[in-house]
Amino acid sequence: MCLCHYPVVHDSAALMSGAGKIDWVIWLSIIGYTSEVSTAVMNYRWYLINTLEENWIVFGITNSFVAASWAGRVVMFTYLLIFEIFPRKDEYVAQDQMLSYSVMVFGHAAIGLLSLHWCVVMLRPGLKNLFVFKKKKVKPVEEMKEGFSFADEVSGGHSKKKA
Repeated sequence: MCLCHYPVVHDSAALMSGAGKIDWVIWLSIIGYTSEVSTAVMNYRWYLINTLEENWIVFGITNSFVAASWAGRVVMFTYLLIFEIFPRKDEYVAQDQMLSYSVMVFGHAAIGLLSLHWCVVMLRPGLKNLFVFKKKKVKPVEEMKEGFSFADEVSGGHSKKKA
């Protein structure tokens, strides 16, 4: 993330990154950083999953905010690609900055698709599991036959096991 956003703080690099439009690329960078709020809230959700002993209303509120913010990321990155980035291709071609354009397109598409994936994983168990915390039973280490599953943690322990 720092590699993509760092050039924006220098006018000459911002000119290249934005195909001559400093204000636009700074705006795009601000939107990118703002979308990371959902990551901080997701970390708090993970903390709650691992420390709560019983249901607490803050868990449901946090989960709702995480699901809404990840869905918002999907909408936002789709909007940015279709209405902000794709139409500027000719400007990047004219400035001979296709590498910068390609990194921008790939980055926004990848983050959008990853956000969609984790939003689906989190919502797969249903809305009730989104609002209500249920402490999962932890097996002793001796009985564990599989490793850590991040998808299992994101879905609150309700992901489908693969055979």
